[in-house]
Amino acid sequence: MQEDIKIPQFETQLEQVEKHLRSGKEITTWQAIQEYGITRLPRYIHTLKKSGLKIKDKWLERDGKRFKKWTISE
Repeated sequence: MQEDIKIPQFETQLEQVEKHLRSGKEITTWQAIQEYGITRLPRYIHTLKKSGLKIKDKWLERDGKRFKKWTISE
């Protein structure tokens, strides 16, 4: 009798970013690094935009450093 082997399902980094944004949360590059180990967030944002997802961005400044925050456009 052959045993069914269950293979764990892993989300791709792109799927993680999309799920994060669709949950109504915003995301920054630093957040992506800390929460998901994603170092190329702008690449995934670009891919999601090209696939039709409406994403808006906003430049922020903290401690003299500028960075972007992305959210889903309503």
